[in-house]
Amino acid sequence: MVNHNKSIFLFALVATLIIFAFGFVLGQYMDNFRVNDIDLILKQSELDTESLFVENYFSDVFGLNDCKVANSRFKDYSDKLVYIGNTLTGYDNKRMFNKEDYELLKRRYFLLELRTYSLIKNLKDKCGWNDFDTVLYFYDPNQEESLKQGSALDKVVLNNKDLYVFSIDRTFDESFINLVKEHYNITASPTIILNYEIKKQGFISSGEIKEIL
Repeated sequence: MVNHNKSIFLFALVATLIIFAFGFVLGQYMDNFRVNDIDLILKQSELDTESLFVENYFSDVFGLNDCKVANSRFKDYSDKLVYIGNTLTGYDNKRMFNKEDYELLKRRYFLLELRTYSLIKNLKDKCGWNDFDTVLYFYDPNQEESLKQGSALDKVVLNNKDLYVFSIDRTFDESFINLVKEHYNITASPTIILNYEIKKQGFISSGEIKEIL
């Protein structure tokens, strides 16, 4: 009887260890799958933005007019950035990434956003674009006011397809982000910069944003 109980115990122990190991390996596999998925889209978006930078520089050097082509491509870039941002946020909320991978992906994403934000400013000045608006949004993760501000911006975007929103984690330690925060004197969240000039600190409703834009 004792030996029988020992056998049952050992079988249960081995089975538990096997299930635990399988779950761990599966979790690692899914983490790698999600990282690779976001990594691929980020690489495509980074190449797209680099292509526009090179195109813009070439046009400046040789006196060409690339305004129409660049304008038509920005909508696709914006949609990709929104998808990447939403996917990263969704995975983070469910704790689906290990911290190192997530921090690296966030860094690449924020740098891509700020690079695109700067490129749009350059092309707006050069081409005189006035048919769309930009919002640079600084938030603090898990802060109630920041979550409310994000929801308000989502409402505005639903009714304004010509609005580009760039969302930046104010607490993220990155030299370029710190430079932008210093330029706009960002000291608290939420803070939004509308069309590169109008700064609003603290929560601002979707109605107020629409009035300004």
